[in-house]
Order: sequence, then structure tokens, then C-alpha cells
Amino acid sequence: MRRLNALLLISVWVAGPLRGQSSSIIPPQARDSLAAEERRSPEALRARLRNLDSLAAGRRRWKLARVAEYQHQVHTECFCIAPDSAQHYSLVMVRGGAIVGRVSGKNVGGMAHEMTIDTLFAGIERDLRDPGRVVRRPVLDARYGFPRDYYAETPSIPDLWFHIQVDSFAVTRPRSGK
Repeated sequence: MRRLNALLLISVWVAGPLRGQSSSIIPPQARDSLAAEERRSPEALRARLRNLDSLAAGRRRWKLARVAEYQHQVHTECFCIAPDSAQHYSLVMVRGGAIVGRVSGKNVGGMAHEMTIDTLFAGIERDLRDPGRVVRRPVLDARYGFPRDYYAETPSIPDLWFHIQVDSFAVTRPRSGK
């Protein structure tokens, strides 16, 4: 039965869409073990809350920056099988919170990942709120507050980790007015 569950987990993971959050396939016992660890270790819970506070402060800084249009390149690394299309390295143009264009970017290793800054914030927050996930290092941009680098894992499941890096970022048009 254990082997069947592992095979089912692998097949869902490989066949499903490639996303940073794998919380939908984490077995309940894995989530329970991390929640119990947080109850036993107040420092683990404090670290999670500190990361959530830091992410909220980054979101406020991002909102205050009033960026109307930007371009960036994001790549991911994980223990997963990527479709061929994930190997294209795209520099993504974002306007009004939506991807409006893409061009070939620099090959930085890993897989290209097309997302907006807002979806990056949302994904990290989802990982931080999931008791089955541990976010090891969210690094926020000093000027704009968006996540530049983060690593999340599920310690109770070997090789269920995900690393996202923003390789380049440029404001192409700031918002005008208030």
C-alpha cells in the first residue's frame, strides 16, 4: 500500500501542471507532522509568522512603488520533470498586472517560469500558510519589496522542494499620479 501511495504521488506530480505549490498532493500525515512540530517548537511558528510579516511588508512596498509596467525573468528549480516548453527562457512584460508579451531571455539554468509579481507573492504566501510546507529563505528586493528568491520544501517527503529566483527585473513605466 505504501508503494502504491508513492507511485500515485509521483504520477500525480509528474502528470499535473508544473507549479510552485505542491500542497494539493501532500498527504495528510505529512501536514500533520509539520503542524505538530510547530506546536512543539515555538521558534518554528515564530519563523513562519516572521516570514508572513516580511512578505506583507514587501507587498506594501511593492504597492507603494506604483509600478504600472515592468519586465522580468523568473526561473525555477525543482525535483520534477519539465515539459519541453518549460525550457524556453522568457523575459516577460507585465502591464496592469497581466502578462502582455515575452521575448527570449538569458539562459540561466533551471526552467523558465512565466508569472507576475502578484502571482509570485500569492504563491509564497500559500506556501507560508500551508502547515505542510517550510519556506527556508524568502529574499525580498530592497527597493521594490517583491520576492527575488525563495525556497520551499516539504520535509516529510524527500525531494519535494521548489526554488524560485527572479533573475532580472526592470521598471519600464511607473504609474503616474496617485
